[in-house]
Amino acid sequence: MCDLTVTPSYCRRPPIGAGKPCTGDADCAGTEATYCNIQLTQKCQVQGCALSPNNCFTGTVCCDFTAYGVEQYQCVAEGSCPN
Repeated sequence: MCDLTVTPSYCRRPPIGAGKPCTGDADCAGTEATYCNIQLTQKCQVQGCALSPNNCFTGTVCCDFTAYGVEQYQCVAEGSCPN
């Protein structure tokens, strides 16, 4: 994705491994999306994002999963954050 609205404009690729199906963290090892959210999405996700300002890749948002027993903020697809 490219952001042409800022100066200087820039492009960045999606995090490697983000959205890959998984059953545990080992399935995400060696990627940039190192956490397997087995409770909700069963996909590799980028963890440690910021809610405001959202610092996730374009098309994703930072989601607070602490209410679900997961002590992390994670980048998920827009519209898929359960809270």
